[in-house]
Order: sequence, then C-alpha cells, then structure tokens
Amino acid sequence: MNYLTDMVSAAENGAYQQRIANGTVFTVVVPLTDISPSPTAVIQDQVSQVIHAVERQGWRLDHTSTYNKARGDADRALLIFRSAAPQT
Repeated sequence: MNYLTDMVSAAENGAYQQRIANGTVFTVVVPLTDISPSPTAVIQDQVSQVIHAVERQGWRLDHTSTYNKARGDADRALLIFRSAAPQT
C-alpha cells in the first residue's frame, strides 16, 4: 500500500464506522501535499478519490474548504459529508 491508498482506505473505513453508528455528519481532512512528480494530478486525485470512497458508504459531499494549520504547513481540504439516506 502507499500513502494515497492508505488515506483513501482510512477515510472509507471512518465513513463506514460513522454510518453504522447512525451518524448524520462525517468529516475528513485531506492534506494537499506534493507526493509525486505531478503534484497537481495527485492533489486532484487525493481529493476525488476520498470523495468517491466516502460517497460509496452512503454519504454526500455537503461542504468543502481549505485551510492551513500553521505557517509553512501544507494546505488541507476539509470535506464535510451528510448522510445521503436514512439508515435502515
């Protein structure tokens, strides 16, 4: 496994756990870092893969924003999801 795969798997597992706990909101932070020779592609790929993974667990993206924890630190995307359908 690699960094991107691990991050996507962790987000999907967290979304699953929140879903079975009857949560109505799920948030995930995606670092916007340069982890390959093509940073633009990777950043887009990181965000889109996490969104797809979380939505597979029954969530829909509600809001997104970017922030920076501290000066010189990598930007991050905060993704906020809402439950797509009531739990059965």
